[in-house]
Amino acid sequence: MPRVNDSVAATPSDLIEAQAPAYEASVLRRSGDQILVELRLRRADGRIVPYRLQIDARTVAVMAKEEMPDRLPAFCLERHINPDGNFCMNWQGADPLYVTDVPAAQRWWDTLLGYLRLQERAAKLGRWPNREAWAHGDAAEHQHTAYAAPPR
Repeated sequence: MPRVNDSVAATPSDLIEAQAPAYEASVLRRSGDQILVELRLRRADGRIVPYRLQIDARTVAVMAKEEMPDRLPAFCLERHINPDGNFCMNWQGADPLYVTDVPAAQRWWDTLLGYLRLQERAAKLGRWPNREAWAHGDAAEHQHTAYAAPPR
């Protein structure tokens, strides 16, 4: 496991890998900035659901997808899974989730776990489970701005 400290500039992949154990994820393989992890998602009912995820950390905008679509659809806009299988976990245009340091890596992992918990609920309900669904593409920035505006 890479050692991440304040005196050495760590790459996004180093930061993501270093935080994995704290989020019940085991690194199965790393090839450069591509990381394969098995994440043990703990559901509210106590059940543990395994996910094998491919994490692409070539840039600070770290992406994740299932290694092989197993638990989730390969593509579904309503479930925020892009055509290439990558997860749309936040409003990237309005609230970038860039992995540049340890707190940002922790925020990325927290966001990933929250996203997967919503996916588990969506699978049961047959729809996105909360009222916090976000628009796709550039529309997300406008939606975020509207939500952030003070009420009139």
